[in-house]
Amino acid sequence: MKDFVKPFNGNPNDDVIKWLKSIVHYFDIAQISGDKETLYFQYAPTFLKEYAYKWWADQKHYIFSWSMFKQAVITQFAEKNEYLIAQQFDQRKQQINEPVIKYYYDVIDLCKKYDSDMTDKQKIRKLTNGLKLSLYQEAIKETYSTPFDFLRKGTTTGKYSEVD
Repeated sequence: MKDFVKPFNGNPNDDVIKWLKSIVHYFDIAQISGDKETLYFQYAPTFLKEYAYKWWADQKHYIFSWSMFKQAVITQFAEKNEYLIAQQFDQRKQQINEPVIKYYYDVIDLCKKYDSDMTDKQKIRKLTNGLKLSLYQEAIKETYSTPFDFLRKGTTTGKYSEVD
C-alpha cells in the first residue's frame, strides 16, 4: 500500500485533495473486502506525517468516520492562499524534460484550483501558452474542442514530441 499512497505531511504545498483521492483510488483497485469508508478511515491516518500527524494526534478523539475525517483534514490543510494558487497558475510552464502528459495534468489541476468555472477555451489557451517553444509552434497550428482533445491530438499524432 505504501507504494500507492504517498505520505501526507501537511506542508503548504501538499495537495490534500489529491492525497485523499489516492486513498480512495487505492481501495477501489485493491478490492479488499469490507466497507470502503471504514477502510479509508482506518488506514488514512497511517499516512499522516510531520504537521499532519501532529494535527491528527490532537484531533483523533473527535473524528469518528471517513466523512468527518475528510472534512476535517480538508478544512485544516486545503490550500487557502489564493495568491499562491494564482502565482503557481501564472508561472506554470512546461519544463525542459517534462513529458506533455505530466504537464497537461498538472495544468488541468491548477486550472481547477484557480477557477473551478474556467472554460475549456481558457484551459486550452493556458495549456498552449505554457508549452516549450518548439511544441508551442506546433500546437498553435491546430484547433481543439476540449482540453483532452489538445492532449489527444498532440500525443497520438506525435506533434508534441517528448524530446526537444
